[in-house]
Amino acid sequence: FVNACIAVGLSVKKTTGIYTPPPTSHKGFVVSLIRHPYDWLYSYYSAFQGEVLGVRCVDQFAVYARNCGQFDDFVKHFLWYTPGTLGRMFAQYQASTVMRVEDMPWAAIEFFVSLGVSERQAYQVQHIKPQGVSNGRPLTLNESLRKQVMEAEKELCERYEYN
Repeated sequence: FVNACIAVGLSVKKTTGIYTPPPTSHKGFVVSLIRHPYDWLYSYYSAFQGEVLGVRCVDQFAVYARNCGQFDDFVKHFLWYTPGTLGRMFAQYQASTVMRVEDMPWAAIEFFVSLGVSERQAYQVQHIKPQGVSNGRPLTLNESLRKQVMEAEKELCERYEYN
């Protein structure tokens, strides 16, 4: 998203870093990207494979990812030990606005136009490649686990219209 802001000529004063919530006393405008909780788990599992990032709300998943040989096992551990955690994690970001990854690039284009960026300039973000999306590994969907994750993250799914 930072690259998209730069591409349309918006200045980005400060970013907190990957997955890092802003300080509780921040006074800035916070944009947060969200994705379907099952897809988020897959992206996390694929990208970090148990690496500790130094972000408490995310690092709680590291042990499960390291100890599970398969993604489905990782999801089962998540469901057993930490259901509802993703919704609480996203709430910590105190976002002024939230955009669903699934709605990109159109959500970003609409957002930029609402800030006064010309449509011609805003449409430049169509050509920016997605980053941090599962390292190119295809998601093998386990529909049963996906439904269980949606139930465990029901509030998040309802708030951001994930059906």
